[in-house]
Amino acid sequence: MKQLFASLLIAPLLALPALADQPLKVKSTVTVTGATLSLADLVEGQNLPTTPLFAAPAPGESGIISTERVTTALKRMGITASEKMPPSVMVTRTGRVIERDLVKRALVQALADARHVPASNILLEDQSLPKTITVEQDARAPLEIAALVLDPNGKSFSADLMIADSASLSQRRVTVAGHYDAYGDCVKLARTGKKGDVLTTNDLVTERCALSGSSQAPAPRTALLGLALGDDYTAGTLIEPSKLVKPILVEKGSSVTLSYDAGGLRLLLRGRAMESGALGDTITVTHPQTKRTIDALVTGQGTASVNALFPGKLASIELPNTQQVKP
Repeated sequence: MKQLFASLLIAPLLALPALADQPLKVKSTVTVTGATLSLADLVEGQNLPTTPLFAAPAPGESGIISTERVTTALKRMGITASEKMPPSVMVTRTGRVIERDLVKRALVQALADARHVPASNILLEDQSLPKTITVEQDARAPLEIAALVLDPNGKSFSADLMIADSASLSQRRVTVAGHYDAYGDCVKLARTGKKGDVLTTNDLVTERCALSGSSQAPAPRTALLGLALGDDYTAGTLIEPSKLVKPILVEKGSSVTLSYDAGGLRLLLRGRAMESGALGDTITVTHPQTKRTIDALVTGQGTASVNALFPGKLASIELPNTQQVKP
């Protein structure tokens, strides 16, 4: 039990006439909720002053005040103390109790947010967490994680706890530390795949896997659909998004349909791709008859659009395959 070194908070007060003529007895035990102790808290009797005299223990803690200190305060106020009194006063301060489960839930959510996974994917060892934390009785704000530090090379953490309207928790910071495991939904290839294969729903399977170090959650399955393998894969291989590429929509040497929109009209012509390209790539296209080359933006399978006017006349007898259509 911690000794309470209470400090006197006020200067000597004038005694109340009603109290000066009667000896008062100091209590042996006191339970309070506030941060200070008054004569009404420490002495038996009615209509006693509630002016703060001493500092109370921290919420949830107990301490001892020497009766001599209380009687000294009484004498300064001109009040007679009873001769039959305990040698000391045991003071206990109650408060709002934060249970371990609440601390654990807050930490799990903070870890889940940091690792970008659902809270259900965090397993937290709670042996190192405090059984309870007590704050002021009137501190009603929710428990928050003020700071969270993850070990980049392992699975440990440290965190500072905070309740916004708790002065005691601000004055004596509560830091907890422990170990945890984080899991994610890893996507694997369901079949053997070759470089350039475009991924579909049937190509992928999802399995739960442990996340190492401070790595983030794997990319969701939906983010991989429509991308192409950048290398050969065997069935059951974990797919790394960094090794996927956009599928080639225009192959080098293939025929490509070019379009150019201007003035409410769309001009179309056929060309030959001089290089391969995926969606959004800019490639060089040559007209097979005029040998004229232009830059075009790949827009789809075997199609591309022209972002600038062709040199010379686009719709001319030199480009017999050109068509003029309304969009």
